[in-house]
Amino acid sequence: PRICEGGFEAARSHAFASSMLLVVALDANSSSTDKGAAALKATALQSLALASEELNALLNENSIFWRGGCSDLREPQWQQLAPQGAPCIAMVLPLAADAMKVLSVTEGSGCSVQALVEVFVAALEALQSHQEAAQARLVCEEALLRQEQDAEFQEALAMDRSRAEAEDRAKEVEAEERSNKMASEPNTSAESDLVNDATPKDAVKRTSQVAQEMEEDAQARAAKIRRLAADFLAAVPTPPTDGISARLVLRLPSGERVERTFGGEECLSRVRAWAACCPELPEARGGGSPV
Repeated sequence: PRICEGGFEAARSHAFASSMLLVVALDANSSSTDKGAAALKATALQSLALASEELNALLNENSIFWRGGCSDLREPQWQQLAPQGAPCIAMVLPLAADAMKVLSVTEGSGCSVQALVEVFVAALEALQSHQEAAQARLVCEEALLRQEQDAEFQEALAMDRSRAEAEDRAKEVEAEERSNKMASEPNTSAESDLVNDATPKDAVKRTSQVAQEMEEDAQARAAKIRRLAADFLAAVPTPPTDGISARLVLRLPSGERVERTFGGEECLSRVRAWAACCPELPEARGGGSPV
């Protein structure tokens, strides 16, 4: 197979950047701890297996291949890649430019084309699962971020609406009180002038108090719903064991129609929690019908 130029660190970084497996072949003649005819025979078997056209096609298309000896590695690296010593072939999953997970190690004495093909296919499946999990985490984080932003926007709208309603009610109260006072007291007296001067101040004070109380109530309700939503998303649902499930549909006051599928083993309390915090869940914002 095509050998990646440079040291092991460069090959691992290249494999991570390319989202590919890293296949590491360690030779016995490059290690000071591997000596004797058995090690040389194992190296010959390993080289023979790597010469297979079938294996070369798989490795060249789906991996970064690096070959060297234990002396080319730092001690923690060769202890992971060659725990029983060289020669061997290791299938490595790059987790970062400077981090890895060794999926399998095939010793040189057990190297055959069939054995290497099997472990390589298994390593490819592990790589695919790792990439799918990483993508799922990314999508989940983006969805949570959008949800938080939408919640903050809705909270701000509710606060503005509450403030405007409080101001309108205060103005109505002020107008009604002024009308009542004008009907019961002479407008030409000095006392009436003092009352009229005091009334707007009292109305402004009441307006501020009402607006503050409504704002605090709105913030408390929004915070409670967000906490319920966070607890609901953090709780792991009980997986159904008998295949029985139920799909519930809920129509919100805004007219949105949301639904979620629950397993037969899930508690009624989880359904109630879903109904309580449903407006803050992904399915209420065009997120589909989650289970």
